[in-house]
Amino acid sequence: MTGRSDSQLLAENRNLCSWPNLYYGNVDTLAKLIQAEKILEIGVAWGYHAEHLLSCLPNIKYTGIDPYQSDYDSNDSFCDSVCSLFKDSRQQSMDRLILL
Repeated sequence: MTGRSDSQLLAENRNLCSWPNLYYGNVDTLAKLIQAEKILEIGVAWGYHAEHLLSCLPNIKYTGIDPYQSDYDSNDSFCDSVCSLFKDSRQQSMDRLILL
């Protein structure tokens, strides 16, 4: 046990996520351009994009959907990354993301 909370582990490992460089900034820019009042994100994963959107768009109504089901796609390595971070069983690691 590291003594760190799951939230701390996520914050400390944020730099390992490649997604921010790919599209963060695009969704919030588009939302501002169309004066969106709501955003629905399907596939929340780590929650970093949700955090980014809420910090850039503090008045937006955000809804995120993710089943956090381990091994739903054998070609997706996301579950492996989550297990590596939390050092727990596959589904239990995914469940820990739900609680954050």
